[in-house]
Amino acid sequence: MTVSGIFEDRAYVTAFERNRYVAAHRAEEYAAEAIKEAPDVAHLEVLDVGAGTGQFAGPLHRAAASRSSSHQIILLDNSTEMASHLRTASAELGPSVRAVTDDFWHYRNSASDVHVTLFSESIHLLGDLDKVIAAVAGFSAPRGVLALRIATREQVHARPWYQWYPDALAIDLMRHPSKAELMKYLHDAGYDAYSREADESRVMSAHELGEMLEAQSFSALRLMDGHAFGEGVRRMRKDLRRAGDVHFDYRLTWTIARLREGNGG
Repeated sequence: MTVSGIFEDRAYVTAFERNRYVAAHRAEEYAAEAIKEAPDVAHLEVLDVGAGTGQFAGPLHRAAASRSSSHQIILLDNSTEMASHLRTASAELGPSVRAVTDDFWHYRNSASDVHVTLFSESIHLLGDLDKVIAAVAGFSAPRGVLALRIATREQVHARPWYQWYPDALAIDLMRHPSKAELMKYLHDAGYDAYSREADESRVMSAHELGEMLEAQSFSALRLMDGHAFGEGVRRMRKDLRRAGDVHFDYRLTWTIARLREGNGG
């Protein structure tokens, strides 16, 4: 299965918010911080790339409304299955929020003067991160902001559940940058950046963890060979059989990058 095919799977999309949710208060905090760093303009253009089911639509809308007299939020995703969720979110929030179904690499050709671009666990799905970041810098307004919510390679490696699915670990270690690589890509594209660890870990029952992983709620699990995935499920079930509550490690890196003077589209 391809990455794009995963996000066209209705069962995966239906379970996405349940298994991959961002706590509401965290989404509000992330959005407020990103918008706060935006340039001081009368009309604010905000782009959420890989917007998924629209978990950041409301938070970005509210943060932008508190910052500028006029704004537009674009919810961009190339999944037609995600599109219905995004259309619902945009309809509820009004005309200043718009859902767009398109591929990032195609959409970037028409994007310009974007003040804030957000990638929430999506940038690693697009290929070479240095090229993605350079593309964002190219369509951003002067002093434009790039906000990233992503697991670094170090954080991926520390997650215990990969012990059952080593092939998924190998896939994600290739897709996720180290923190040093991420900061270098940003600097080379003309950004000054700061980042911090965002600990979104939570306690859940062993049963809930098992269900989430068996449902292949992470794309790397769906990219695995079917036999290897089945063997991982067998090992996981054995280990979780007598477990009670477990700690689900979900540490991420939250990064705010702002274009230096003289950079941008």
